[in-house]
Amino acid sequence: AKATFITSIGNDKYGKILKKLLKENNIRYLTLNREDLETTRKIRVVSQNQQLIRLDFNRYVKSDSNLFALESFKEEIDKHDLVIISDYDYGGQLNTKEMIRIARNKNKTVIVDPKFKDFENYYGANIITPNIKELINVVGIWKSEAELEEMVLNLRKKYEIVKNLSYWDI
Repeated sequence: AKATFITSIGNDKYGKILKKLLKENNIRYLTLNREDLETTRKIRVVSQNQQLIRLDFNRYVKSDSNLFALESFKEEIDKHDLVIISDYDYGGQLNTKEMIRIARNKNKTVIVDPKFKDFENYYGANIITPNIKELINVVGIWKSEAELEEMVLNLRKKYEIVKNLSYWDI
């Protein structure tokens, strides 16, 4: 499958490493390289095959990065069948709702790895993949599997989400 990676990265060591890895793996990329942005990176501290801690290094991006992503998305959408949006709530996905609308109007499948508490940003996505913490932030605490199922079904109806995938499948 063909893929295009669209992002804003820092003009730093980690941005260069990312572009090198994408190129080595034949993944097409469109990046906005910024002097004032540190490339997001995550360091996992592991012992005996178990993650002990994860350190995240992130910076909020500026509005021109979002405009770059949206314009690049519009130019690329017809070349792809699937859209994957990873939203880490660092300001880089302010146009998520518009991207989903564009993709769905072109009959593309949209998968979202969510972060926002307000799922309005993911309205119309085909699939969302929240972890437990993200789901609790949106629907609240549940007391039983039946209550969880009802809460998730209501969430899907409200935002016209076709399916949610996690380590459970409702």
